[in-house]
Formats: sequence, C-alpha cells, structure tokens
Amino acid sequence: QEDLDEAAKGGFGFSAESGEGTLVLSISGYSGKMETFLSMLAQRVCTFKVDQTSLDVYREQLRKGIESVEFRQASHLVNMYSSFLLNRNIVHHTKLLTCLPEITVSDIEGLMNSWRSNFSVEALAMGNIDGEEAIKLVTSFKINISSYPNSNLYTGTIWDGGIKLPDGADLIYPVTDIADQNYAINVILQIGSREDMYLRALVNLFEQIFDAPFYQTMRTRKNLGYIVDLGKRIEGLAMSLSMCIQSEHTDPIELGREIDGFLDATVDYVANMPEADFEMYKETRSKICLERPKNLDEELAGYWDHIITGVYDFKFTKRLYEINNKLSKADLIDFIQTFVAPSAPKRRKLSTQAWPRGKTSRYGDAERGKLVDNLEGFIARHPSFVHK
Repeated sequence: QEDLDEAAKGGFGFSAESGEGTLVLSISGYSGKMETFLSMLAQRVCTFKVDQTSLDVYREQLRKGIESVEFRQASHLVNMYSSFLLNRNIVHHTKLLTCLPEITVSDIEGLMNSWRSNFSVEALAMGNIDGEEAIKLVTSFKINISSYPNSNLYTGTIWDGGIKLPDGADLIYPVTDIADQNYAINVILQIGSREDMYLRALVNLFEQIFDAPFYQTMRTRKNLGYIVDLGKRIEGLAMSLSMCIQSEHTDPIELGREIDGFLDATVDYVANMPEADFEMYKETRSKICLERPKNLDEELAGYWDHIITGVYDFKFTKRLYEINNKLSKADLIDFIQTFVAPSAPKRRKLSTQAWPRGKTSRYGDAERGKLVDNLEGFIARHPSFVHK
C-alpha cells in the first residue's frame, strides 16, 4: 500500500505480482519522478520486511483465495490441471495450502535474502519514452539493487520451457470429486516448440479451419455441452492444440471418444475442401498476422511474453505471414497425419478429465494403463523444451 501511495503521488499506476521465483513490477505513466520512484522500489525490494500481524492477514487472504479454486466450474479446473502437468513454474494450489500455515516471518526474510543473492532483472520500457531514457532508468534500477549488501545480479533464464511429452504419449489425468456437478475434458495435443515457425503456421491454420466446425459438431449438432472450445495453447515454449468440452450429462471418457472421432475426420475434411475455401482460410490467417496490437497493454503483453520465455522474437508475425502464404492442402494433411489424427506417429496426447462429486470415474483396463497417478512424479520424469 505504501508503494501504491507513492506511485499515486508521482502520477503513476503501480502493481506487483509474484510468480514461481519471480516478482513482476508494473509501472504505468511517466514523469521526471520516475527515476526517484524506481530507486524507492529497489530499496523496498532489498529491505522488505513483514511483521507477524501483517503476515497473518496476508495468509488468511491467500488461504481463502486458494480454497475457492475447488469451487470453480469443471472446464476451468481441467484447463488449470493441464497447466500443472505441463508447466514446472506453476505450483499446485493444494501444495500451497499445505505449506501456508507453516510460513513464518523468518521464512519471508529468508526468501528475500535468497532473491537478493540471485537476482535476474528483465525490463521492458515502452510507450512515450525514448531508448536512451529507458536504458538510463533500467540501469539505475539495477545499480540501486546491486548496491545493497549480499545482492547479486546475474543473467539467466527465469522461466522453464514447459514439459515435453514423448512421441506416442497417450495420457489421462483424472480430477475427481469436484464440487461442480458437470463433467469436463481438456485434450492437449502437443505439437512442438513455439519457435518452429512452420509448425506454428500450421497450428494456426488448423485452428482457423476447425474452430467453428468443432463447436458446431459438439455443441450444436451433438449437444454435448454449453462450453466447447478448440484452439492453440502455449505453455512456455511448448505449443499445442487444445480442445475442451464441459457437459452436464456426458462423461469424460465418452467426450474423449467424440473428440477423437472429430479429429479422425479432419484429413478428409481438408482433402474435400474446395481450393477457394482453403485459400480464404489462409487469407484470414494472413490478415491476423498483419494486425497491429489494439492498445498499449496488448502490445506490452506480447513483448513481455517473449522476454520471460527468452524467445526475443518480436517480429515473428512477419515470418508467419510469409510461411502461411505458401502452405498447401497437402502440407496441412501431412501435419494432421503426423501430429493430430488418432493414429498419428508423433501424436502426444494429454487428456485432463473432471468427474463431479458422487459420480465415480469408470475407467476400464484400456484407460487405467494411461492414468497419471502422481503429478510431481510425472513432472520429474519428463524433460523441458529448450531454445533452439
């Protein structure tokens, strides 16, 4: 709150968010007081302390927030658990809840000491500020942090690349006994690295073509559920196709069969598509590649995503545009037969399935052999995506 008050005095907007091993400070607005405010922030980060009363208040607020997670709708839960499985940087909320009562003031001080001894500062300055002034502000901030005892700045990756599934993977993670009385499934087909522009262009084109047919088939024609979605998903460097359905009456096993049935028909769908229609989908994707961010926040989010993942490929949309224009129906069919279709040799599938309280999961022998029964063990067994 003190930082918010100081920011308001300087005419700034300010927020601070913590992640796994990261602290993200966001400042909006600009005036001659910016350098002074950044200096104050560096001091606060390096000398931060918390008393017992404040810790108890923060702990209770966090506990209520974590406990409310289990009451979210089924479609949200399957997407969240998919992220737990595919991203080392996200800590399971039940683990946080277990650790929360044991955290002490000295633990907080130890955490801050650990951060100070191993700092990596990534900064993005944009908007109404020139390059020289931006470099000056960021350099000043780093110098201020480094000036405190036991502070050490280093240059390194601050974000994991995301869990890499092996070719042929066909896994099921059950989320049972949820409060929501709906079933849900999130099927992830992991394609490859987001840095592979050819594969990224094909994923985008597949999404462009099949988003509407997937909804029309699952929601309108088969009436499987109100929440139906197909799209691209990024976890660190990992790029996937994601399909999600929430249903009041159809369980995840049957929903999974329906999704595979739809994907099995996509090759014929493309093969029988008139060339003019295929070119129309390509043209739509090309226009999306050329779209500029709608506002400063959207532009900032795009840049920041590349910074924290270490990609630094700020002009990738131009390359996507060029690749997209050259894609053929044969390219897309080969992509589907390699990565997407149920019989694809390089298919890497993770199915996260939610079962409501009182409705027992009915896995047979075929499904039981695919079950992931230990989240931490699963993460430990699989490597991460790395930069090319």
